[in-house]
Amino acid sequence: MKSIPEFIEEFRKYLKDIEGLHRKGRIEQRRLESAKMKTFFSFIEKVIGLKPEEYSYDAFIVKSSKPDAVTGNVIVEFEDDLSLASEVKEAEAQLARYVNALYSTDPRRYWAIASDGIRFILYKPLIRDREVTLEKVDEIDILRDDPRKFYWFIYEYFFEERFHVELKPEGFVLRFGYESRVFRDAMGLLRSLWSRISDTEFAKTIFSEWSKYYTYVTGKEYKDVELFLRHTYLALLAKILAYIYLEEGVGARLGDIETLEKVITGEYFRNLGLEIFERDYFSWVVAGEIKSDFLWGTHNILLKELLSFDYSALDTDVFKEIYQNIIEHDERAALGEYYTPDFVAELMLRELLTNNPEAKVLDPACGSGTFLFIAIKLKKELLKGKLSKHELLNHILNSVVGNRYKSCSCRGCESQLPDSYERSAPC
Repeated sequence: MKSIPEFIEEFRKYLKDIEGLHRKGRIEQRRLESAKMKTFFSFIEKVIGLKPEEYSYDAFIVKSSKPDAVTGNVIVEFEDDLSLASEVKEAEAQLARYVNALYSTDPRRYWAIASDGIRFILYKPLIRDREVTLEKVDEIDILRDDPRKFYWFIYEYFFEERFHVELKPEGFVLRFGYESRVFRDAMGLLRSLWSRISDTEFAKTIFSEWSKYYTYVTGKEYKDVELFLRHTYLALLAKILAYIYLEEGVGARLGDIETLEKVITGEYFRNLGLEIFERDYFSWVVAGEIKSDFLWGTHNILLKELLSFDYSALDTDVFKEIYQNIIEHDERAALGEYYTPDFVAELMLRELLTNNPEAKVLDPACGSGTFLFIAIKLKKELLKGKLSKHELLNHILNSVVGNRYKSCSCRGCESQLPDSYERSAPC
């Protein structure tokens, strides 16, 4: 696929042509959806090389009609003007018929797109009891939206078949670890953004507070900007991974930087009732003047790469491997951090739970949660068929507990802590 600057150059030509067709249709009072479709796919051929034989569907007949185009698992239906509710309704009815007919012969998941060349409405078909309904997922208006959003829409649905790479810890480290292109490019972006705001009071306060906390925990003064930026990278990676996992892969979409911002600030998770990420020190990246550059930059460098993996069979702590790869051993030792290998945790817990799978598990200093993760995995395995899914969920919620102390609340220690530092249990 062409680069974003090359894409935008072709996009401007396409926009001129498609607007011309819309004006002509209004003046001559003619329906020109066929011409609009040809203009769109001519543009697609220029930017990604998709040939007519790869999307034409002349042989497919549904009661004397056929989809305008089918490419991969995407069905496209063109209408004359989607600003009219009647034409949107007509497109939805047609798409539902095509999905139903295609699904009966090819039961993979399809996406459906209605378009008039300017507006693109994306639907996720839902099939229940052989009845098809369309759930609207997104809408792009190329007169209104950022061309980069349109670029990633084209990339995602007309160019790249996603979720095909099996996720393995060693492969994940190679793609996102210290020596990877992604890490290098992401750190380059973070350094550039930090240099733009480092002299502001906001940045100085953020870095000073982070440095205080790190110094308090390790007993060694830390004023290392590079380490701060590495921690920012790891925080971004953790938040985006959690977002993709919660969306089960297919719900996380390219080009959706509004949601990406909510992921970085933690708002996305709070809206789901999950208090797992707050607006922390590493949310400096969405400060006003650098926010747009950060969101598009981290989207292009990090989110796109993360979405190339299949997370459906994830059964290991890949983030632990990345953290140990990026944060040097001496720094982790200063923090008292040691990550128990998964196989050691499983060996211990399997011996404990095999004869009593309903036993309670407590890890009072759980760190990244290796023992909790393995305990849940083993309970699901050992109690399968013995409890319903709802009973198993309630059992796990009530029997697997962890606590990650952030500090102690002893009087002797408390006076040494910054006022805003979070206290938990005493030493």
